[in-house]
Amino acid sequence: MGIIKKLDSIIIDRIAAGEVIERPSSVVKELIENSLDAKAKKIHISTYEGGIQKIIVRDDGEGILTEDLPIAIEKHTTSKVSTIEDIQTIQSFGFRGEALSSIASVSYLEIQTKHKHETIGNQLISRGGKILSLKPYPIHNGTKVIVEDLFFSTPARKKFLKSNSIEDRYILRNIIKLSLSNYDVEFLYTRDDKEILQLLPVEFYNLTERFNAIFEDSFSELLLPVYFQENQITIKGWIGKPRLERKITDRQFLYFNKRPVEIRNFSYIIKSAYGDLLPENVSPIYILFFEIPPQNIDVNVHPAKKEIRIFQEKEIYDYTIQAIKKTLLPKVPISIAENELKTEPDITLKKKPSSILFPIETLYANQTIFYLQETSDPYTIYDHEEKQLKKSFLPLQFIGIIFGTYIIASSEDQLYLIDQHTAHERINYEKFKKSIEKNGISSQHLLSPMIIDFSLEEVEEINQYKHIIEKYGFCFHFVSKTSIVLTEIPTFLEIGEEREIFLKLIYKIIKGIEPLPLYEEYIAMKACKASFRKNDYLTEKTIQQLLIELSKCEEPSRCPHGRPTMLTISKDRLDYLFYRTGFKKKS
Repeated sequence: MGIIKKLDSIIIDRIAAGEVIERPSSVVKELIENSLDAKAKKIHISTYEGGIQKIIVRDDGEGILTEDLPIAIEKHTTSKVSTIEDIQTIQSFGFRGEALSSIASVSYLEIQTKHKHETIGNQLISRGGKILSLKPYPIHNGTKVIVEDLFFSTPARKKFLKSNSIEDRYILRNIIKLSLSNYDVEFLYTRDDKEILQLLPVEFYNLTERFNAIFEDSFSELLLPVYFQENQITIKGWIGKPRLERKITDRQFLYFNKRPVEIRNFSYIIKSAYGDLLPENVSPIYILFFEIPPQNIDVNVHPAKKEIRIFQEKEIYDYTIQAIKKTLLPKVPISIAENELKTEPDITLKKKPSSILFPIETLYANQTIFYLQETSDPYTIYDHEEKQLKKSFLPLQFIGIIFGTYIIASSEDQLYLIDQHTAHERINYEKFKKSIEKNGISSQHLLSPMIIDFSLEEVEEINQYKHIIEKYGFCFHFVSKTSIVLTEIPTFLEIGEEREIFLKLIYKIIKGIEPLPLYEEYIAMKACKASFRKNDYLTEKTIQQLLIELSKCEEPSRCPHGRPTMLTISKDRLDYLFYRTGFKKKS
């Protein structure tokens, strides 16, 4: 007799259940998603003893029709998909037809539901997937699902569950994930009859209110808003401010078309955009929402729909880095008044119709980039969008240096404190970068070629991308099945750094990540080393030249690592602080 046999249907059901229902939090997630698909606006979740004893999810959604109720707990049944094309453009949460069936096969399940178009509701009771009772039942519009004695039929899985408190944390995490993307829905979570979380509906722009309710009252103050749009892809949300140190990853939330997902290496992508603004052992904070055409993602690659496949992966990575850098490195210089004196009331600023120089805030409003033009007036710039000349922020008067570091300068209506190191760093960085963009990446021969060993799999990938790697200034050839010899490196690399940069480059290319940020990171480091230091003596002529060159930079207000090059305070603000003007009372 042969040894291969067809499994019993009960065993098949419980194996499938294990793929979808890993623990009580999986049940909570699936039931909430069903409620959201039913267009619920209020969802009440109750759990007992880590969800192992009982889970109740009640919603005010559309409910289940009488004839659909017994079919709803069968395998591979759904109202969301009819054709293979539907799967490719699915936007609802649940469509596999496995969730209720999987839950029913491993628990005591009760469903109380009333469809909005029916006059009376129904109650279904099952155990182990077998219907024990189905009858009319008085209930308001919506659905109430009760799950008890979870994993009674799979004791081995139950044995691997954690303590009640840990399972409770998993449940809370899933509720938080879904509540952040479904901000227009009211959520109430009670644990062992104690209220844990109540979230009222909000608009997206007020989602920070929900952050504060979930985390801590002042959490939103730690965040910076992100918005980016390109090529049918929109990225919006929030990231943590630089210097915000958090060594755990509990404040990282990623959504594609409102679906909470996990993407490998995504935290690394975001951290790389921060550069030196985050220490090596610190995790970035982010709550980011991606909107992309549904046909460009595959949500059917994971039984529990945790992971997705992106058909525009490279673009997503590139746009994410651009979006975060745009947020971290704004064109607007930091205002002393706004950042250090924020407890002061607002003031009414006087408008000067014939000011010699525009304030910095005016120059860089709405993220407009201005370019210096060769004109008779060295302090004018040309706005290509508005087709008119405007004045640069360049200070007209150098006053002095304090603490061996900070240049004091002024224009007609602004006072500036300029960090001589970060300002010079920005200038050098843009010079190095423009040189590479103009001349390309040239190579230099290594006096002693370097042999680097890899695995067989890695060598195959390196060979596949050899032509791309060589575009970035590295030349090499294979000397064995698992070794290469590196013979040329980019000219701007210093000897001793080639191995680390080469390995980073290979990793990025293989992962489909744009390698340019790696070079920008290296150029930033090189610019830092070449710049003036604290207590370096600078002549007045050198300082004047530094200020002129800084004004020509594309992003003069930040160094390449994101630190400010200057702080500014307006004359109007100083007048107010010295009681020379009134202020606008808050309503």
